[in-house]
Amino acid sequence: MKKQHKTTAAAVAGMALLSTIPTWAQTAITSLATTDVSVGPVTVRNGLVGFSNASPTPGVTTYDITYNGIERQITSFVAGGNVFVPDNLNVGTATVRRNTAVPSPATFLNQNDTTAWNAVLTGNNTTTAHTVFGRYLPSMDALYTSRNVLTGTENLFINQGDANNASSNVERVDYIFGANFAAANNLGFAIFERGRGPGGNGANGGFRVAAILAVDGGGTPTSFGSLVVSATDNNYGNTGQPSFIYDVFNGNPNLNDIKNVAIGPQGIAGALVRSTDLVPAGTLIRGYAVFGEDVTATGNNLVDWNNSTFYPQNSPLANDADMIASGALIYLQIPESASLAGVLGATLLVAAGGFWRHRPVR
Repeated sequence: MKKQHKTTAAAVAGMALLSTIPTWAQTAITSLATTDVSVGPVTVRNGLVGFSNASPTPGVTTYDITYNGIERQITSFVAGGNVFVPDNLNVGTATVRRNTAVPSPATFLNQNDTTAWNAVLTGNNTTTAHTVFGRYLPSMDALYTSRNVLTGTENLFINQGDANNASSNVERVDYIFGANFAAANNLGFAIFERGRGPGGNGANGGFRVAAILAVDGGGTPTSFGSLVVSATDNNYGNTGQPSFIYDVFNGNPNLNDIKNVAIGPQGIAGALVRSTDLVPAGTLIRGYAVFGEDVTATGNNLVDWNNSTFYPQNSPLANDADMIASGALIYLQIPESASLAGVLGATLLVAAGGFWRHRPVR
């Protein structure tokens, strides 16, 4: 793995203009502030069948799961010593792009499953009644559009599954915003993953990110920037959030099965990608895409996610990013002179419609 280097924003922008990008362009997120928001509804699902690592008797024990309808949303984070807050004026939506060209019959189990994990609020591996954080979201598009850092997908970018590891055949996740915006060094995207944290365990899966420059009438990307930022296990930062245990659900389409019960603990790790890591400053961006670390494409070769030349159709379990569903958001850097009060005030200004950023270009 490459050693993470330090560089200036001006140097990064200069390298972007040269159409080269180092794998260390992302910045580790080292602190995360959140708030719990009631988004409802509370959903009770009884009689879900446990299998795989579900105890005490896989395939026999059933579980009663209550989704508490609360999202733990990000209010700010620190990366590279700078504070970032979400831009609530141009919130987007996420679309999961599944591989639809996998040979038939499939050589693996659980093709095109929906898989989700949720942090457990009450319950453990010896009880069958659990309350978990978040809404009941059996659609992976809805899951990734939500803003709950206590939910996400297990083993996102894999095509090969077995009895313990479902394969959702996701090749790419597209985050599309309501309007174009101009790339600037104080605007960026954040990718979070379940893994390292205080008292947590486990590694973090790699990913790659590219800017989406244009979409068609249905919101499908038609043009990508030429630069790709990569991240590996050691590029994430420990956000300092408390670790948690979690349940893993899967099924097609209703998440009727529990694969794992109260496993962990793990924490929240994160990495920031500035918009100017992906395109030169001033370039209009419509969104960004996240894909597996085995994807070799750049630029418009990223458009067709079913092209096996660029998107491997046999991605193994080693491609097991457990990405967190933290929503389709742009993050804004607070000026270094801002105090804590200033950060809070800036957050309110963003919500109210004012800030020092580039406005969306419609």
